[in-house]
Amino acid sequence: MAGDYSQVTMGTEFWAAIFGRSAPVEVEIGPGTGTFLLSEAAARGETNFYAIEASRSRAERLTALIEKRDLRNVRVVHAPAQCVVRLIPDASVTAYHVYFPDPWWKRRHHKRRLFTPGFTRELARTLVPGGRVYVATDVLFVWDQIQEYLEGSGLPLSTLPVPPRATPTAFERKGLRRGVPIWEGTFVRPSAASAATQAPMESWHTVAADRT
Repeated sequence: MAGDYSQVTMGTEFWAAIFGRSAPVEVEIGPGTGTFLLSEAAARGETNFYAIEASRSRAERLTALIEKRDLRNVRVVHAPAQCVVRLIPDASVTAYHVYFPDPWWKRRHHKRRLFTPGFTRELARTLVPGGRVYVATDVLFVWDQIQEYLEGSGLPLSTLPVPPRATPTAFERKGLRRGVPIWEGTFVRPSAASAATQAPMESWHTVAADRT
């Protein structure tokens, strides 16, 4: 949906200009083929879903599927997530979903990795109090790095489970076929009340059970 957002500053106005309505907003970064996004959007019509996809071809295919299924609570933008998140108003996102980000194995590609201290600070800034970042990966060092950066940005790992994905993503299915454990967790921006009373939580990993 195109529009002039130059005069839009508040979070509710920003998202209402994009979706044409006011509703809780969840953002998926790197939806890929859209397995999770399409399923969630169809099941939860009361929520707006905003997808950020770096691949033009994937973004175009996903947009076509959304139009075919007449999902009016989804928008897709083709752009680097690091750039888009910087434009999102403070405290306006209910949840971020980041499932199986590319680990970029080669040293020369490390700069392309999604999670950096600066990026996680932007996630923290844009989350509402009590907002969540749901993460899953099948690469242990990626999980360790994500946890370090998110917790360093004031988003502690919670005991809250990652919502079950009714339809596993393409990368998740590949990992499960190989018998690779899935590392996942929910990171939460504390509310003012909880931040004052919350004791430091011991670091831990969530390892998904075999879902086959």
